[in-house]
Amino acid sequence: FRSAAAVGYLRDHPDVYRGLERAGERLADAVNGFCQERQIPAQMKHVGSMFHMFFQRQPIESMRDVAGSDIAAEKAFYLHALNRGVLVPGTQRAFLSAAHSSSEIDTLIQVFQTSLADVQAEGLFSAPTEKGNCDESTTEN
Repeated sequence: FRSAAAVGYLRDHPDVYRGLERAGERLADAVNGFCQERQIPAQMKHVGSMFHMFFQRQPIESMRDVAGSDIAAEKAFYLHALNRGVLVPGTQRAFLSAAHSSSEIDTLIQVFQTSLADVQAEGLFSAPTEKGNCDESTTEN
């Protein structure tokens, strides 16, 4: 009965989905902007409230573009995030929910940016190219 009530609520309040889309976009834009600025070869892709970090320099427009990940950098990033209180599931796909407040999204952005900076300071990312690194778009794939 609870799931029927939840479905009914979501049907009657479509603004929940718009809020989740905005939150996902804000998170991805902040992380991707940080990567671009720091020339970090990582990018966050998102669809609505679902997001996934990719640790590669090449732009990703579809799953065919996903190359081998920078495993050492990826592992270090997730450990740094975990040490700051953010657990990303083993699939590395995560979701925002309507329960996440704006300040919690700010905290998540800060944790991801600081963790990426730590991995960069540890020298675990490959050398930057002249083009930059992060995909600035949040193309939905």
